Amino acid sequence: MNIHQYQSLVASSEIGSPKTNQRALIHIWDHVKLETITEIRKEQLGSYISLLSFSPKADDNLLLVVSRDKPQIVLFVDWRRNELIYSITVSN
Repeated sequence: MNIHQYQSLVASSEIGSPKTNQRALIHIWDHVKLETITEIRKEQLGSYISLLSFSPKADDNLLLVVSRDKPQIVLFVDWRRNELIYSITVSN
């Protein structure tokens, strides 16, 4: 879970199921209004999310996502457009 530094936004994730190949689901929601802004489910996410982090810029829509599945995957997602910007697979 991560709270946006400048906006009333929270990013949280729901665990998927590796047995059924269900991917994790990321929720972006407003913690003041208690409403969901968007949900993100990408094929690259994997089942478990170990890190979510909003960009430190006030007007930026980037979210850093780290999947802890094997192999680990690092993603940059534009959460407003629900668009994958960049992903990289991390090897040991």
